[in-house]
Amino acid sequence: MRKSVLFTGTLILILLCQFAFGQDRGKGFKMSGIDPETVTIDQTFTSSTEILPFGENNIKMYGLSVNGSVVFNGDDSKVQIILVDKNFKEYLIYETYPLLESASSFTINDVSEETCVLNGVHARSVKIEITDAELDLGGLTYSTKIEPGFNADKVKKEKKKEQDDEKINKINKNLKVKGLHWIAGPTNVSDLSYSDKKKLFGQSTFPAGFEYYTGGVITAGVPLKSASTSMMADDFDWRNRHGKNWITPVTNQGTCGSCWDFAATGATEALVNLYFNQQLNLDLSEQDVLSCSGGGDCSGGYPYRALDYITSTGVVDEGTFPYSGTDQPCTDKGSNPSQLIKIGGRIDFGYTTGYQTEDDLKRMIIKYGPLSGGLYDWSHAMVLVGYHVVKEGDVFYFRDLNLNRYWVTIGAGDPLIGVTVWIFKNSWSDLFGDNGYVYVETPVSNIGWTHALKTPVTSLVNNYEVVCTDSDGDGYYWWGLGPKPANCPGPDAEDGDDSNPALGPLDQYGNCIKLDASPTANFTENQTVVDEGENVAFTDLSTNNPVTWLWNFEGGSPSTSTLKNPSVKYSVAGNFKVALTVTNSNGSDTKVSDNLIQVNVPPVAPVADFSSDKTVISRGGSVSFTDLSGNGPTSWNWTFEGGTPATSTSQNPVVTYNTPGTYAVTLTVTNAGGSDTKSTDNYLTVNELP
Repeated sequence: MRKSVLFTGTLILILLCQFAFGQDRGKGFKMSGIDPETVTIDQTFTSSTEILPFGENNIKMYGLSVNGSVVFNGDDSKVQIILVDKNFKEYLIYETYPLLESASSFTINDVSEETCVLNGVHARSVKIEITDAELDLGGLTYSTKIEPGFNADKVKKEKKKEQDDEKINKINKNLKVKGLHWIAGPTNVSDLSYSDKKKLFGQSTFPAGFEYYTGGVITAGVPLKSASTSMMADDFDWRNRHGKNWITPVTNQGTCGSCWDFAATGATEALVNLYFNQQLNLDLSEQDVLSCSGGGDCSGGYPYRALDYITSTGVVDEGTFPYSGTDQPCTDKGSNPSQLIKIGGRIDFGYTTGYQTEDDLKRMIIKYGPLSGGLYDWSHAMVLVGYHVVKEGDVFYFRDLNLNRYWVTIGAGDPLIGVTVWIFKNSWSDLFGDNGYVYVETPVSNIGWTHALKTPVTSLVNNYEVVCTDSDGDGYYWWGLGPKPANCPGPDAEDGDDSNPALGPLDQYGNCIKLDASPTANFTENQTVVDEGENVAFTDLSTNNPVTWLWNFEGGSPSTSTLKNPSVKYSVAGNFKVALTVTNSNGSDTKVSDNLIQVNVPPVAPVADFSSDKTVISRGGSVSFTDLSGNGPTSWNWTFEGGTPATSTSQNPVVTYNTPGTYAVTLTVTNAGGSDTKSTDNYLTVNELP
């Protein structure tokens, strides 16, 4: 069984309906300091708020813990309690969510996180952040003194590691219990303080526990209910095409919310490699885009504006404007860049007609290269470098607390089998995720702010040339993304894998055509049921690069064809077979479809006619009309001048006339073949009563 490297998992939180008492955490969550004081609150909260439990006392504290109880109401429940000091700096007192607990209801007993060690902080307020949960806050306990010789920095570091280790173990235990696959571990993001994480995330909304993600597939948006049935290639990853990695190294945006900038710049760096067919791996300046594009700032922005800036103005190299991760003025940019790169524009996914399905997104990745992509529900942008459809036997690996790697194989019946996983290059350094990459299973409707980059790529400083290569010697050349260079020999179709002489160009689904294989015949048609005299358009779907086609059309005109995609007229009713034989230098193959085309006699339009039981009546009398139309009408539309009713859709209506006079009658009949009308003036005479 073929195996490919994959990192799998998911993020579906399941509410456990049991109640637990005393969900105490380990010693790493115990407050430091001496001479504790307690502030009683005894208040229940169901929504986010800010309280002032310390009054105007300007209390100085060296540790702060919380006690109370929590109830989760759903899968996305979350509770955070945050200390705000007099300078408005924030410290995480306590947080919880379903992946950290074994029950949906539990108590909190003197627990502290970042506030387990404080350096004489002057408390101002306490923020309570609640999502779909209930917090019964009993009280807060703070230490007023510190032990002599206490090494706050050392203890804080030790407690942080103990806290993270306990959280990671609980998350991984719950992931296993729930049958999920992604793995939690230490990352550079989990090492950040609460306030720095808040800066990094900005307006983004990540799933609980995401800062500990070290490998596996994580679900974004509503989990898919069924696997993909696409005919597209199962795998496409620009980190391994033509035997090379075309993606530049993973970067780190720091605590600035500039993911929009890094997504656009990272995709541009990859396009430079692919357009010139060289692993130039330019280090382009994210600070240039952040400071000068007008696309946003450290609080968030728009990748399309960043790409428009790179299109119109160009982006310089990192050395000309080094990344500071701050809203630095554009005037700080150097005036003598060693690189200045422009792209040809962008193509928007989800906004342009024709690019809205999962297959459309796969085609964009294959045709245009890595995309500047993102996820709506995370409000986060990353570089979309490829995709993989999960199969039995796929292997993924993850890091444990000691950064050791372990391998896991996807077994039979795993719900991820057949699901498309999108591969994103993130910008949180290579210490996050799988060496900086995130693997996401999500509905294609959740993929937003996604743009393909257009060629040509223009270097305004260096004279790079497009390289045309036939590295595998199969006669097909690879020249990167864009049109074939004039000096490039060989066929016009570019090599689909220039590292394998047995594989030639890509077919319409992104699969490499086998050069040493005979073709496999296949075709489709635009319709299978027609009327006499109508045409059917046939399209060849044969694989392995056929060079000749021989069609046989029973009952058709022409009856045979050597065109790749012929059009055939059927003039006689009946059921007819179609056969296609395709050939190349390695052999031939035939596909026959019996009774494929059904030809019907077209319906004939009706001929309107009618009669009535009388044509002369007295006022107040009634007339019965009878439809006599030919050729099987299926609908009737009568008009009765002077009658009641004045119109009718019945086949044989009865009409009353209350006013003397001479009146016309009109009937229109319709069927699939058309319609016809009969109108008779002065058809009916109505006399006064004698």
